[in-house]
Amino acid sequence: MLVLADKLAPAVKNVRILTIDVERFAGRWRSWDNQPRFLAANQMLQPPRIFCFAAKWLHEKKPVTFDERNGHEAMIRQAWDLMSAADVLITYNGTKADVPWLNDHFRDYGLGPAAPGKHVDLIKTNRQRFGLPYRSLDYLSGRVLGAHKDKTDHTLWDLCEIGDSEAYKKMLKYNCNDVVLTEQLFIELLPWLTDMPHMGLLVSDGETQRCYACGNPITESQRWSKPARAYVREYALYRCTCLAWNRTTFLTGKAQYTRSVR
Repeated sequence: MLVLADKLAPAVKNVRILTIDVERFAGRWRSWDNQPRFLAANQMLQPPRIFCFAAKWLHEKKPVTFDERNGHEAMIRQAWDLMSAADVLITYNGTKADVPWLNDHFRDYGLGPAAPGKHVDLIKTNRQRFGLPYRSLDYLSGRVLGAHKDKTDHTLWDLCEIGDSEAYKKMLKYNCNDVVLTEQLFIELLPWLTDMPHMGLLVSDGETQRCYACGNPITESQRWSKPARAYVREYALYRCTCLAWNRTTFLTGKAQYTRSVR
């Protein structure tokens, strides 16, 4: 596995890249059916809620954790502050899970949305670029990194819900491991990412051509033998040392002024 220095430009250390993962308690409903197809809102006894989260800045050594034992609102405000400070947010399935779940609580406490930034959800890359038989973080990290999530079951959540301190230690360790795996996958999958913001723009140090994925300068020696072709235009094609493909934004060939009728 390549370390950060092997893939990311040194200038990227100034870009605020945050990986985050939340855990939440299950909701509780009243039902008269052991196979309910629909549970109405008036049957809800307790809505699901986030009770802890882990987060890690890319160039820092360890994740940080927060949980609701010191106050639920205080924990949520910490998440809001971290997300608002991030240039890039990294999650696994955060588009459907972590981010909207956090948004629910941001609204609960009148915080409004976190400051906007770019969001890279690695499950999108998994779905769009690979044909793997399973889409879970555990399977992908095992396949790419040779590392897995910590083993646990729902009883750990049940014990945390009653305030068991040993269960919380295990939960926060589990949460941190998920964050570390997600961050390592982000680095390993750089050339495959489907929603990566342009790292050269985030570095913003005057270098005219940087790799969109890793931020390293693009050199003429990396120019590929064939161009990048759109429907009626042609651009220079480069392959970075991180294996990401880049193209220039200026034409290298003559633009064609006819095209098929669709």
